[in-house]
Amino acid sequence: MRRVTRASVVALAAAAVVGCANRGLQPPGGPVDKTPPRVEKVTPESGSVSQRPGSVEFVFSRVINDQTARGDLSQYFLISPMDGDPHVNWHRYYIDVRPRHGFKPNTAYSITLLPGLSDVRGNAMTEGASTVFTTGTALPRFGILGSIFDWAAERPATGAIVKAIYRPEGSRRDSTVFVGIADSLGQYSVGPLDAGRYTLLGFIDRNNNRALDSGEQWDSTTVLITTTRPVIALLAIARDTFPPHITGVSREDSLTLRVSFDRGIDPAQPITTGGFRLQRSDSTEIPIASVIGAKAAADSARRDTTTRRDTTTRRDTTTRRDTTGAPQRPGAPRSVVPLPIPGQRPTAPPPSGRAASPIAPPLPRPPRPAPESNFLLKVAPGSLEPGATYRVTARGLRSIVGHSAPSTRTVTIPKPPPPTARDTTKRDTTKTPPKKP
Repeated sequence: MRRVTRASVVALAAAAVVGCANRGLQPPGGPVDKTPPRVEKVTPESGSVSQRPGSVEFVFSRVINDQTARGDLSQYFLISPMDGDPHVNWHRYYIDVRPRHGFKPNTAYSITLLPGLSDVRGNAMTEGASTVFTTGTALPRFGILGSIFDWAAERPATGAIVKAIYRPEGSRRDSTVFVGIADSLGQYSVGPLDAGRYTLLGFIDRNNNRALDSGEQWDSTTVLITTTRPVIALLAIARDTFPPHITGVSREDSLTLRVSFDRGIDPAQPITTGGFRLQRSDSTEIPIASVIGAKAAADSARRDTTTRRDTTTRRDTTTRRDTTGAPQRPGAPRSVVPLPIPGQRPTAPPPSGRAASPIAPPLPRPPRPAPESNFLLKVAPGSLEPGATYRVTARGLRSIVGHSAPSTRTVTIPKPPPPTARDTTKRDTTKTPPKKP
């Protein structure tokens, strides 16, 4: 029988510890799973009535990470009608959410989970989920649909907040607030709603506090719901009490000055030469021939440079008949561009070695052109002298909300660069250059 000493026991224990540590340092086998979590169940179910929930549960396919990029789990949930930030509780595989003051009787609710939650491996959800139910006996039949745009940038306002504030007849106070959020195309849906009068407010929530703050872009209108669901387009832009001011004047070319403002001019206001005044440094008036918005000028130039159809006579490039009697080699097949199949989404030509991918449709644009903030002033030839200083005054130009005030800026026309000095020394061409040794 082998005798086990105390030293051997210590050695065996140390070896076991080292082995366990080495096994812990080894990466787990198999490929890394990058599949994002998904919502497997939401309770109460969408479309259900006569509910009495203490909270709404979102059950996931994986353990959800409670440390989020937005800092708080409540930022990923939207409850309509809203009464403040929702209460959110994390339970590894599921999350329950409820309004700040609980669910009210005879009220229809819409609870939305926004994309962005991730599992413990960091795989983020690219899609959200929602449920619509009521604590009453029937769901309302209406809602408000539409799109919201960043009007100045002429693009969809992704993630913008849209609120529908119910205005009871005879009441001057704000009532129930329903809320929705715009998707990547700027499309939103608020509801379900009952018939009635609503104030529709949409804004680009830059600080993610779900409230309209000073300096944020917004738009609002009054909506009356009677028999159908209205479709409303909102044009979010900065709306304040400041009138437009000239921020700069520059020379565009020998006949044109560009005048830039700090905010857009009311699109309903006709812009004429009477809105501007151009003077020399001695206050001499210079007539302005025309005024045009910079965007309109760029669009016109783009249309003028569009490739036109080539109507010139083309040479006959068909292969001529060979009369030499030599054997002919078959020619390479001509490249054929297939016609699109009806109902099939067009695909872009794939790079070498890659599969074709669908062509992304163009982003929707606002129904109205964005307000102009840059204008081109055209003058007669010879009016702008190099080295001279001119004063431009804008008069009566209104902002989006109708405020106006005179604004003035000066500009100095740059002088052309001096000509490059040339060597005028005459060379003696009668001498023969010396030969190289």
